[in-house]
Amino acid sequence: MEEGMIPLHHVIHQRPLVIRAPFNYSLPVEGETMNWKSFIIGIGIGAAGGYFLKEKLNESSLISAEKVLKDVKQSFKKDGDIDGSWIGMKPEDFQKHSVATKVYKGGVSRRRDGELEQYEFLADAYTGTVIDVYPLR
Repeated sequence: MEEGMIPLHHVIHQRPLVIRAPFNYSLPVEGETMNWKSFIIGIGIGAAGGYFLKEKLNESSLISAEKVLKDVKQSFKKDGDIDGSWIGMKPEDFQKHSVATKVYKGGVSRRRDGELEQYEFLADAYTGTVIDVYPLR
């Protein structure tokens, strides 16, 4: 064995390693009062964190506007060439009767028999499903 090395059987018989937390926490003793200010602040921070996490998760479940526009254009191309298209990049709130969701609003233009046809559409921002398509006059 090399000099300075400790035999394994000496290490096994040593006291167990005790790890202490960097703070001193103890349960309240009878007669002590709880610090309500810290408790309320903790609840507030937790609620705010939960709200922002929920919002971030909702944003990440949206389908991209580019994908929605690509799908709509593919559907329109089945009936002929497209001259132009557009889509709003930020979803808008939409409600029809008791159903509420977020939608992308966009448009497509094309020529049919030499006449310009323009359409607007609404597509669900979560699924990409087209909710409505209507011609502009």
